[in-house]
Amino acid sequence: ETDAAAYSLAISACKKGGAWEKALQVFSEMAHNNIRFSTMTFNAVISVCEKGREWEKALRLLSIMAQSNVEYDTITFSATMSTHEKSSEWEKSLQLFVSMAQGKVKLDTITCNAAISACEKGGEWAKALAVLDEMVQCRVFADAITYNAAISACDRSGEWMRAVQVLRAMAASGVQMDTITYNAAISACEKGGVWKRAIEVITLMVHGRMQMETITYNATISALGKGGEWVKALELLSATVRDKVQINAVTYSAAISACRNDGKWKKALQLFRTMVQSRVETNTITLSAAMSACEKDGEWEMVSYLFSAMAQSKVEANTFTFNAAMSVFEKAGLWQQSLYFLVVMAQD
Repeated sequence: ETDAAAYSLAISACKKGGAWEKALQVFSEMAHNNIRFSTMTFNAVISVCEKGREWEKALRLLSIMAQSNVEYDTITFSATMSTHEKSSEWEKSLQLFVSMAQGKVKLDTITCNAAISACEKGGEWAKALAVLDEMVQCRVFADAITYNAAISACDRSGEWMRAVQVLRAMAASGVQMDTITYNAAISACEKGGVWKRAIEVITLMVHGRMQMETITYNATISALGKGGEWVKALELLSATVRDKVQINAVTYSAAISACRNDGKWKKALQLFRTMVQSRVETNTITLSAAMSACEKDGEWEMVSYLFSAMAQSKVEANTFTFNAAMSVFEKAGLWQQSLYFLVVMAQD
């Protein structure tokens, strides 16, 4: 007669092979043969369903577990919280964490990471930092995933000061930072418009011999642009060639926007032409930024050129581009052209 241990081993084998359907078949056979489920059995089946992205089935198993009066443990909470978090039910994941912390179930790194990740997705930066504090108080080890998720939570909410604080705490703890860590911190600084902080983080990356990626340059160039540092933004753009970093439309858009903010329409146009020559695909954001730079200086001929470029590249114009075109023609006293764009805008 097959016993519970044998079934659990079979389910565990299915888990390792990612065969969630087979795991459920074994589980159903256990129920049919009236074999008592253990915490280990449920954990294995829930985990294999979670890994197979069968989140609804994992949650159903959790419900059966409660009905069967089978005790939860740390692994149960970790797998279930991960299931909630991946199925975009971050609030339920946090509720589980609270009930876990209030009960007698011991917190671990995986569970806390799932809670912080849920906070990140829900934009709950304060709750993410509260979980991080709870980890310190309970002496639960915080790894790179922990800190990265906390920094990302702050980044998403525009809390750049908090993001930098977590970055410093991570450095003080001795946990190895990675590219994800730095990129999240730079992104937070970019959203806060604090370019000096972004440069400080890049300096830390260089000292740590970390490879800077496209996203690193994009966020920093954008931060410099917001801070009116167009010269530094273009210097950093040039550094991408030296560092052999692949740049994209976002990179050029950030650099063009930096020139636009400082009224350097010629530089913005030069960057746009370089972008076209480099065969980097243009988009509405890039063309809008270049058009805005020309519009500010009343360069209506350049705006016309850019609008033609939009049509040739089959890039869709938006309200911003139409308004920029109508504005520059209105300033130049070219009312007929301004009305033409109004008609075209109405047709679109």
